Amino acid sequence: MKTFYFILFFYPLFNFQSQKLSRIDSLISTKDLENFIRNDENKINYFLTVDDKINYDWYCNVIADSLKLKQTWGKVDFDNNGLTDLLVTGTYSEGAKTIYILDKGDHFESKNVSKDKLV
Repeated sequence: MKTFYFILFFYPLFNFQSQKLSRIDSLISTKDLENFIRNDENKINYFLTVDDKINYDWYCNVIADSLKLKQTWGKVDFDNNGLTDLLVTGTYSEGAKTIYILDKGDHFESKNVSKDKLV
């Protein structure tokens, strides 16, 4: 019985430590994110400057504030493959742009998000 409790208590600790964080999971700051996007090895199709807060017009600021958005990017598993993905809003030469970056395990897939469709 003691062995059972030992395994029950320590297995999650060992299992958690054996899981390696992905490149997306390890992103903590906006600077980390920007370096990730600019890294040629990741093959992200978009060049964005990511700030801590986008300078939206007043109406978008009201919406962002009502949603309690704390930063211009977020991590979640969008495609339900067990790997963490990114949604990023940044600026480029023509203005603001929102993209998603999916972690496919052996590569990243990035797409522009626009109203009512994916480009």
